[in-house]
Amino acid sequence: MNIREENKYRDESGGNKKYAGIIWGILFALLFLGSSLWLLQLLRESRTGWYLINSLQRLIFGVVILFVCKKLYGRTIKDILGTQGSKKALIAGLGMVLICIYFAVVEVVTIKKIGGLTVGLLVSQVILQQITTGFYEELNFRVLFSEGYFYGTKTRIRKIFYALLNFVIFGAIHLIGDFSLDSFLITGACGFTYAVIYLNSRNIFIPMLLHFVYDVIAKIMEYAVEWEQYPICMTLWNGINVAYVVMFVISVIMLFVDLRKIDENTAKKLEKELTRLWTGELAAVVAFWFCFL
Repeated sequence: MNIREENKYRDESGGNKKYAGIIWGILFALLFLGSSLWLLQLLRESRTGWYLINSLQRLIFGVVILFVCKKLYGRTIKDILGTQGSKKALIAGLGMVLICIYFAVVEVVTIKKIGGLTVGLLVSQVILQQITTGFYEELNFRVLFSEGYFYGTKTRIRKIFYALLNFVIFGAIHLIGDFSLDSFLITGACGFTYAVIYLNSRNIFIPMLLHFVYDVIAKIMEYAVEWEQYPICMTLWNGINVAYVVMFVISVIMLFVDLRKIDENTAKKLEKELTRLWTGELAAVVAFWFCFL
């Protein structure tokens, strides 16, 4: 069988698997949205209760999606949630790693006082809801929306299609909570970045982890009631939009990089450098914190 025949066979063998996940993903997103609005009406008097129920809702939806993926693609739950390909996923997710570090620096340096964050809200909203958000959203918007790429010929055009689809759908679904161009572009860029990680590694564990870290940092920032007035604070805040652009540009570059061609030794070196970068930036955050106490 020559290359053209092999590609034709692979394309045909993908069948409905290439696009069925997208239909299922849209269906789950609409069901989740509708049920969330209904539950919110019932629990609007209890913030902590709402976050707990919403976390359970996200967990249930995520578990159901896992079984749909098992039926649709023949992949086991262990295979989907496994850590295989984590090194390539971290490399592909460099943009998100950097922006998480940047936001952590911004938060530690600029926030002077946090108010209204009770233990109940810390557990229910900041921790549980964000864990289950990463779990449900990555399974729905990354696995269901992007798994089709791995069936049929893995062309660059198809890879771009699945990445841009994630940008548009993920950005659009978040307009419900914040109807603005900024919301669409920022959440769309994040969805694009998570998709690039998955398309390059078929690993969903790292996108879930990065999604959780990013959301926790964002939620804590919502409870800031007093800010530091150092000159560096304004500089850091002004750099946030630039940070998003850098994240997106890095992700676009990673979209066109074939990480399958990176050998094990190179992957280990890149992973070591990323780990060194992460720990170095975290050390800088701690140093900033102690300097401004």
